[in-house]
Amino acid sequence: MLDSKPVILSLISEYMDHWRRADISALLSMYSENIRYHDMSTGETIEYGDLEPFLVNTFATEADSILQFRGLVHLEGNTAFIHWTQQLNALDHAKSVDVSGVELIVFDQGKIVSVHEFYDFHEIGREANERNAPTAPSDQLNKLGLGADEVANIAAEIRGYFETQNPYLLSDLNLLYVSERLGYTRNQISYIINHVLGCSFYDYVNKHRVDHVIEHISGADSKASIIELAIDAGFNSISGFYKAFKKQTGLTPTAFRKSIPDSRPQNSAGVRPKNSSRTRTDDA
Repeated sequence: MLDSKPVILSLISEYMDHWRRADISALLSMYSENIRYHDMSTGETIEYGDLEPFLVNTFATEADSILQFRGLVHLEGNTAFIHWTQQLNALDHAKSVDVSGVELIVFDQGKIVSVHEFYDFHEIGREANERNAPTAPSDQLNKLGLGADEVANIAAEIRGYFETQNPYLLSDLNLLYVSERLGYTRNQISYIINHVLGCSFYDYVNKHRVDHVIEHISGADSKASIIELAIDAGFNSISGFYKAFKKQTGLTPTAFRKSIPDSRPQNSAGVRPKNSSRTRTDDA
C-alpha cells in the first residue's frame, strides 16, 4: 500500500494548511477525480466537478472566520479523522456563530477519494432553547463520554469487526448485539456509525451483505440462485434485499449477474460447452 502512516499524516497536514489559507487550487489538486464529498449535515454528496463552486461558496461565506483543527487521529490504513471548530460572523455581522465539525477522510494513491463531514453550530451570546436547539458534535461526544481519540478508535474497531468477524451474516443482527460484542453502549455505536462512518446502522449492515452477495455472484463457478445468496448473506426479506442491492449497485441482482462476463474456458473450437449457461431460478 502506497499510503503509509507518515504519508497520510503529511497529506493531512497539507490539507489542513490549504483550508487555513483558503487555497482552492491547492485543495482541488488533493482530491481524486472520483472523490465523493458527503456533507452529512445537509445530506448532499458532492462530486469532483462540483467541488470548485462548493469551495468558492464556502470560503466566501467564511471570509472572516477563525478555523482551528482540534485533533487529528490516524486510523487504520489510509483513513484519518479530524475534529475542527470555527468561529465566524453572520452576514449582517450582528452576531457570531461557533461551528464544530468532524471529518472522516479516506486516501488512495495519495489522493482524497472520500470525505464524510458532519457539523453543527450555535450562535454566540444568545440564549438558546435547549429543548429545540441542535447539539454540537463536541457536546454530543461529551454526553456520550467520548473524546476524539476514542471516536476514531471505535470507528476502526467497528470496521475491523465487520470485515473480520462478518456479523452481518446473522439475519437477526441488531445494534445491541454489536455494542455488547465491542464493549460500548448502543448510543456510542449508533453515533459513530451515523456521524463518522456516514450511514445508519442497517444501511451499514446491508452494505456488507450486498458486498457478500456480489463477491459470490461474481464467481465464475457460482451456481447458487439469487435467493440462496441473499439468505446466505443474512437478508431475511427478499424485498429488502432487492431494495438494498439496487440502491448500492443501481441494478437488480439478476441484471447485475447478466452484466458479468462469462470467463469460463472455451473448448478448442472457441465454443463454450452447452451446459455452461446458468440455470435461472430467480426472478428478473
